[in-house]
Amino acid sequence: MPPRVSVLMPLHNCEIYVREAIDSILAQTYADFELIIVDDASTDGSVAVIESYHDGRIKLLRNSTNLGAALSRNRGLEVSCGAYIAMQDADDRSMPTRLAQQVQYLEAHPELQAVGTWATAFLDDTSSPSCRHSHPTDTREIADALIARKHCFTGASLMCRAAELKRLDRALFIA
Repeated sequence: MPPRVSVLMPLHNCEIYVREAIDSILAQTYADFELIIVDDASTDGSVAVIESYHDGRIKLLRNSTNLGAALSRNRGLEVSCGAYIAMQDADDRSMPTRLAQQVQYLEAHPELQAVGTWATAFLDDTSSPSCRHSHPTDTREIADALIARKHCFTGASLMCRAAELKRLDRALFIA
């Protein structure tokens, strides 16, 4: 049976961060997922870090040339089999209940196609937060922001219904 969630993680030269990003997904309280990591022609030790994991939920795809994050996400989307697509960047960490809460919310609200989170950014050399990204939480505010082409999601914490995402022109959705 396919996993319920496909987590897409594009990666380019993130050796110093990727272990924390992977660990934060593997530590999720919701375990019915696959983690699709698309290496975008990294030249550092990122791939060696990924290959050190022996977890059947991790799938590694490798680009022979650097395509960028959007095309790498699209490549991961093509091989994904989950009913939900979760985004996770290789230099980000997710809270342990992220996937569980997002799946629960989408299942309780079938009229919605996507759900996001707020985020806290940290400076590279400290564990102190540098800023907090808060986005609209009201459906009407989100719709208005989208119509106005305003940023209203933290891309690296977005979860979408796979069928809808695959139906859309991915180039417009994943930038």
